[in-house]
Amino acid sequence: MRKLTIVFHHAGGGHRSAAEALTATLSSQENPWDVTLLDIQELLDPLDLIRRATGLRIQDTYNVILRKGWTRFTPQLLVVLKATIHVYHSAIVKLLRDYWAQHPADMVLSVIPHFNREIAESIRSGGAGAARTHTFATDSKLSGARPLGAPFMTPFVTLITDLADYPPHFWIERESEFIIVGTDRAREQALAIGHAADHIFQTSGMILKPKFYENISVDRVVERKKLGLEPDSPTGIVLFGGHGSG
Repeated sequence: MRKLTIVFHHAGGGHRSAAEALTATLSSQENPWDVTLLDIQELLDPLDLIRRATGLRIQDTYNVILRKGWTRFTPQLLVVLKATIHVYHSAIVKLLRDYWAQHPADMVLSVIPHFNREIAESIRSGGAGAARTHTFATDSKLSGARPLGAPFMTPFVTLITDLADYPPHFWIERESEFIIVGTDRAREQALAIGHAADHIFQTSGMILKPKFYENISVDRVVERKKLGLEPDSPTGIVLFGGHGSG
């Protein structure tokens, strides 16, 4: 069975939801993937990566900001995060490379920003069980056709769970091999940074869990009335991270 590692963290909640949605979908396919979820915050805890700068885990700090509605502090937090990642770049790459050595994968997919350069470099420098020899051939567009027994370099995919990138060094990095986007704007940004058009895959929007697509038999007018809504008016849901909005 093909092995896929999805890299996520708990900041905001949306990245975890995207990872869980992918896992549910891929596990139910006719030829399912063996999916592993890697919480990068837990992997990087030995470095005290963000705590050295803030005293708190970055994801915990960000979640407090969302719950309290203190989003005006997000730019300052982002500066601290980017600076800390830059300082500990080599150490992050080493931790990831060591992880891949113990947990090889046929593909690595990131649903998080900030760390995609480090993830890509860790794979290219010998991680993700990279450069191991496979005994099968494949015609997958992501992995490329290779003869039997040829060395196989694990593909790295970045799935953007926002409507657009927030450069520099947020979602889209030059080192990312494949990019999955949900909007025309994000696709334009990937092209602008130099990614080939055939390495950019555009979907119809943001990723949702399979239950959002299930057919349900309810009286929408009745259900809207129960919620105190106008029964005949179109109703939209505004989401704010994974924690809702006050």
